[in-house]
This record gives sequence, C-alpha cells and structure tokens, in this order.
Amino acid sequence: MTPTRCLPRCLPLLPLVLLAACSIDPETTLETVHLTEQTVIDAFDAHDVQGIMRSYADDAVVITAGAEPQVGSAAIRAAFEKTLADPGLTMEFTPGPAWAGKSGELAVTTGTTRYTTRAEDGEPHVVTMNNQTVWHKATDTKSRVAGLGWKIVSVYNIAQDAAAGS
Repeated sequence: MTPTRCLPRCLPLLPLVLLAACSIDPETTLETVHLTEQTVIDAFDAHDVQGIMRSYADDAVVITAGAEPQVGSAAIRAAFEKTLADPGLTMEFTPGPAWAGKSGELAVTTGTTRYTTRAEDGEPHVVTMNNQTVWHKATDTKSRVAGLGWKIVSVYNIAQDAAAGS
C-alpha cells in the first residue's frame, strides 16, 4: 500500500498515536518531584534560605495549624529566616505517599517532619509535623535552566499531637 493510499485510512488513528506519545508516567513525574524535594531538604539542613526559596512559587502559600498563613515568597522567606536563625535546629524528614497527575503538571507529596531545637534550659524540644506539599511543574525559563523542574505552590502542616486530637 502506498503512503498516499494509507493516509486516509490511518489519519483517524493519528490523535491516538500522538496521545500515546505524550502520555506522562506518574512514577517518572514523582521521581523528578522527589529530586526537587531533596534539594529543599538539603538547603534546610544547610540553613540556606535562598536554596529553599528557589523551589517555592512566588505566590506559594504555607499553612501551619495554629499560625497565620504565609502567603507569597516574602512572607515564606521571613518565616524561614526566623526558623533557621536557630543554629541548633535539625530536621528529619520521612516521606509518605505521593501522587502525580497524568498530565505531568501537578504532584502532591506527603511526609512527616521532626524538628528538634534546644529549649532555654538546654533540653531538646521536638515538634513532629505531618505535611502535604502541592507541586506544580515550573514554567519559567530561569527555573528550568537551574534544573528546578518543580515549584511548591502550597504546603499544609499540622503537629502530630494536634492531628491525634482531631
């Protein structure tokens, strides 16, 4: 069969072929999100506010139970600067379930974060938070060139003891 004779018969199948070629594997998406998530964790461990902020969208929102929402990069930056001013602060992150949209544009990660600081009496003070982070695929060239394929658009935190009381 010549290509010109096949074209009318095959043309209706073209959208299916293109759709299959554009399908995004959610597991592959999650791998890239987790890599970006690890850069945030590494920056936190290094007390690097700028490194953390590279992964936040300009209009991101951080909501922590019992606190005012932090809306926008300036408010989020100020909160991290205050938090990371404690030189003894440590963080342990345990990843939880995660999901990615089939479009490859949106992902959600969950986890448990354990923050340890020193109280005024020198004793360790531990706060454990459950969190959920919503990620959106970065569209700006600056982020893409820097290797940051994902931006945090929202974070929801709740202390485990508060979660247990709900």
